[in-house]
Amino acid sequence: RTQNQICQSSEAVRWSPNGELFITNLSATGDSGEASGDLICHLSTGQCEFLRYVQGNYPCRGGEWSAYTFPYVWGFDVTSDGWYRIQQLDVLTIENNALNTRSRGMTPVLNSPKNLNINADSYPFIEITMQVSGGEQAELNFSTVEDPIVRAERIIAFDLIPDGEMHRYVIDMHDFVLWDGTVKYLRFRPADEAFVDIQIQSIRILSNLEE
Repeated sequence: RTQNQICQSSEAVRWSPNGELFITNLSATGDSGEASGDLICHLSTGQCEFLRYVQGNYPCRGGEWSAYTFPYVWGFDVTSDGWYRIQQLDVLTIENNALNTRSRGMTPVLNSPKNLNINADSYPFIEITMQVSGGEQAELNFSTVEDPIVRAERIIAFDLIPDGEMHRYVIDMHDFVLWDGTVKYLRFRPADEAFVDIQIQSIRILSNLEE
């Protein structure tokens, strides 16, 4: 992403054979300073990553495009990145490079952007970095292209650390048999109590934990 940044490409864009990814050399100046280098971008999501942070085969070296998996990342440093509230949450705001809100009831729910079209087999890890002031558990759910209804049997719950400090939660989907097919969007219940202060620093869907 290049929001709030001044960017300049210094060479021609190189496209993947399927037209979904492109690489360019980018110089960017933003609130956090200057950065430059080869960048790989996903056309459908508008997200970019510096190649030096990408694991595995670099598709700009030797044409190994088929071996590349692009992480789905929402950093919440400028906007909600397409995430929106469904129920029992205060208005979403961006403060301190995080998505901030407060639960109004016991089932506060956020939705991710739609039509992510994530290959579930290729992306078995979901990482959420956030802090909460209360609650015992959070829940993830999801919709797929094959079965677009959000069903209760697809709920994945994980324990919270409700100390008001930032924590990294990693959900390994390898053993969850319903994480299958093409994922359209995520549904996230960040707490299970009312009046919980919630600050989400990032949500990432990863092919491996080294990304």
